[in-house]
Amino acid sequence: MSRESPTSDRSSFLLDIPDVGNPFDDDFSPQTTTEGLSSPSGPEVHVFGLDGDLRNSCCRCSNSTGVSAFHCCPVCEALLCSRCLLALQSHNGPDELSCPLCGDATVARVSMNRQAALLKAAEEAQKAWSLVSSASRGLVSDVRTAWSGLLGFRSEASETANSTEDTTDPPPVPDRYHVTYEASDMTQR
Repeated sequence: MSRESPTSDRSSFLLDIPDVGNPFDDDFSPQTTTEGLSSPSGPEVHVFGLDGDLRNSCCRCSNSTGVSAFHCCPVCEALLCSRCLLALQSHNGPDELSCPLCGDATVARVSMNRQAALLKAAEEAQKAWSLVSSASRGLVSDVRTAWSGLLGFRSEASETANSTEDTTDPPPVPDRYHVTYEASDMTQR
């Protein structure tokens, strides 16, 4: 007896998941309309860069290297490279961030601040790792120097000991040993 699933094709089941909107949006309203994407801070916005080349580059500086580390605007899907994101945050401050393409200052600000915080944390972790790495290299070389110094001291000490032993002659080893036994009379007890 086989159990039939409600849908015969699992891929169609996965495609029928309803759009619940942006999980980071405070009012939980979907950001799409029938006319296109809408911005909470402005009128209808067209999706950025459907031509392909612009879709895979920063909307501010047109940089396309390291696309996986780019920030993607949750409203208009514009990409912003990490360098431009950090520059915008330092220039405008964390409370005044907005998407450079659509101008959204609500949903995009939250995600931009999160991405900037992650980038800064990763940069600090990289600096800390660099410091630990350079310190451990110094420590390893110090340990190697100390160890080689210790081994050098031991080899010098053993050479000194060998040289002093060579000057003194060892005791002579007799060719034959002479052993004398005295027999005792065991019958007289």
